[in-house]
Amino acid sequence: MNISLVILGCILLGFLTQWILFMFIKFSHKRKPTVLKGQLLKHLKIPAKFLLPLLFIYSSFKFIELDNFWYKIVESLIIVSFSWIVIALLNAGEEVIKEKFTVDGNHPTKERKVLTQLSFMKSLSIVVITIIAIALILWNIPAVRKLGTTILTSAGIIGIIAGVAAQKSIANLIIGFQIAFL
Repeated sequence: MNISLVILGCILLGFLTQWILFMFIKFSHKRKPTVLKGQLLKHLKIPAKFLLPLLFIYSSFKFIELDNFWYKIVESLIIVSFSWIVIALLNAGEEVIKEKFTVDGNHPTKERKVLTQLSFMKSLSIVVITIIAIALILWNIPAVRKLGTTILTSAGIIGIIAGVAAQKSIANLIIGFQIAFL
């Protein structure tokens, strides 16, 4: 079987699956509109166009013979696409929550506080997702696995040194978080 035809078929099957899923969500959104469905349509359309074909391509590797290099490339792209979808879900969730808390309400200070906390938590989550994705990609490649471990170990040591050197600043930062979240 021709490898390029199998890959092309997987890409087309992925696009068809994405189109069917989003047509279902659009149909459901037209029947009973909600903020969540609208935000999912807005934020997930492009990331899903990448993830679904990649998943079909990866599943087709059972039937075609390729070098290990291509397995690792597709696995890395799946990790990136999945991370992109999780970040898009965070953005959609943020928009849904922002819709609930408008600053024009009766308690503008409380609403701004919630929106600030939401923004901080989303940013922190994006940083954590990105770090985990990079670590998974580095650990996925055997030649780079030792380098990735060395980099993460060095980052941990540097973090400890910076923490000791910046104790007063970190204490002020923690106090600021306590004030923001109380």
